[in-house]
Amino acid sequence: MTSDARPTLRVLCVEDHADTLYTMCKLLSRSGYLVTAAGSVAEARRIMAACAEPFDVLLADVELPDGSALTLMKDPSGSRPRVGIVLSGYGMAEDIARSIAAGFADHLIKPVLFEHLQRAIAAALAATLPLASTQVDISPALHRTVMTKRAAVV
Repeated sequence: MTSDARPTLRVLCVEDHADTLYTMCKLLSRSGYLVTAAGSVAEARRIMAACAEPFDVLLADVELPDGSALTLMKDPSGSRPRVGIVLSGYGMAEDIARSIAAGFADHLIKPVLFEHLQRAIAAALAATLPLASTQVDISPALHRTVMTKRAAVV
């Protein structure tokens, strides 16, 4: 890595449906993210605990066979991701409120267009990235979205 190189955004994707997990990871990887996959809450916890640095983004289905992914944003056993986004088939007001109360920045209802997911990631990160961030390597389109959202916040 040269001195000009910037780190890539690290994403932990937690989903129990194997085909969905594979597709999400493939799309995110092709978009320049460094993606780690987990198929359960327990696996996600192990991965988070083993990482020296927190993930930038946690993308998680809520209902997993071994519990609720809502517990992952406040899990004391691992380093907390910078932002979390729920991807769920449940979209009632109570479901969304639980996600936000658990520390997630957004709650997207499946099926989700990948473009909408990218916008949600950009919006969630916009509040955490410095105004003129040179810390991460993201696509020009995502950078424009982040800067636009950040300007709207400021």
